[in-house]
Amino acid sequence: MHDITIILADDDEINNYLSVSVIGEFVAAGQIFAFTSPGQAVMEAKRICVDQPSQRFVFFIDINMPEFSGWEMVRQLKSQPGFDFKEKDRIYILSSSINPADRVTAVNEISVTGFVEKPLTISMMEGLLT
Repeated sequence: MHDITIILADDDEINNYLSVSVIGEFVAAGQIFAFTSPGQAVMEAKRICVDQPSQRFVFFIDINMPEFSGWEMVRQLKSQPGFDFKEKDRIYILSSSINPADRVTAVNEISVTGFVEKPLTISMMEGLLT
């Protein structure tokens, strides 16, 4: 999978480390970017999108982050030119939230592909990147 960039946004560094390890079983390390700041994640994704417009993106976004929420990050990504969440790009909400409203919001948000419970596992990832 050479044409894919994984952007992970989670303020929990330990979860980022574990997620990168799992994702690294499927894509090269240079294609995975982990951020504890959703703002930095959005900026880097925009930079890559401008430099490599045919690049496919898969975002794993935590809901609860101190800078701004995962839902705000989704809104910011949707407003950026170059991303195509109907065809080539995907957003997965990656959360340990047990709040049923978060799942409902993810299902109802047209740009979100799915809701994934932390921690990511290899068996979970097998179906997410195809």
